[in-house]
Amino acid sequence: MQVGAETGFPEAELKQKLIDAVGDGLEFAADRQPPKFWLRRFPGTFPAAAEVTILSRGARSEVVLRLMWGPLPALVPRAGAAAGLLAGLTALILGGFGLADLLLAAILVIIPGSGLLYQRAGEQELMSKLARCLGVEAFVPTDV
Repeated sequence: MQVGAETGFPEAELKQKLIDAVGDGLEFAADRQPPKFWLRRFPGTFPAAAEVTILSRGARSEVVLRLMWGPLPALVPRAGAAAGLLAGLTALILGGFGLADLLLAAILVIIPGSGLLYQRAGEQELMSKLARCLGVEAFVPTDV
């Protein structure tokens, strides 16, 4: 999933603003190709992350973020939550509605679902912090 925002800064100034955004819970790997931001989160969990692409438009630039879940694309938690929901429904249909079946179905739905909610909250926090640092209102979905 990609989101973008148009800025009023030239490319060199925008790169400096991105470097200055480090702190406040954000890490930045500027030497990586493409550069990558991520949130400092709980140890042992994948943090929300974003690979950064800058598109120069003369005196203005556009920032495009490819949202990620640690090293994985952002679609992984969404697919995991969908798979958990299907597995939970399948467990109910095939197993019946006994207590053990209900508990299994709940676990199959809740664990991936809570992972998705954790990821979405991290994405929102990451985009919000970067939008504040860059002085843009919000990032919007883009196909660039």
